[in-house]
Amino acid sequence: MPADLLVEIAKHRAILNPAGQPPQFRNGTNGFRDFGTGTLAELHNREAVVPEDSNAGKFLANADKMQAQLNSLTTNNNGATINQEGVINAINQLNTTMSNTASILMSIEKNSKKQISALGSVGSVY
Repeated sequence: MPADLLVEIAKHRAILNPAGQPPQFRNGTNGFRDFGTGTLAELHNREAVVPEDSNAGKFLANADKMQAQLNSLTTNNNGATINQEGVINAINQLNTTMSNTASILMSIEKNSKKQISALGSVGSVY
């Protein structure tokens, strides 16, 4: 067997769990994870693989921040209800995050329009 093939086999075996099965993410990965390079994935039905540095990845990262900020609107780290000033600060942070997310969405829209326009100029492939 060629040495490079053995290296590839060893790399893929390293991602298997002790039972020799690939890791399962039926309920997602709970955020971005480093899967290294060339990790195989088996997808079913309507699923997405989103690179963290893509526009969609940035949007998802902001969505996580917004959820955390919403969760912090009424409680502090000890679970106690926070005062009005704390709520105002949390709302201001949420507004900043939402503004950043809106900018990302506008960028996605702009890039999508450019791609659609470019596709239209290519012509039909059928």
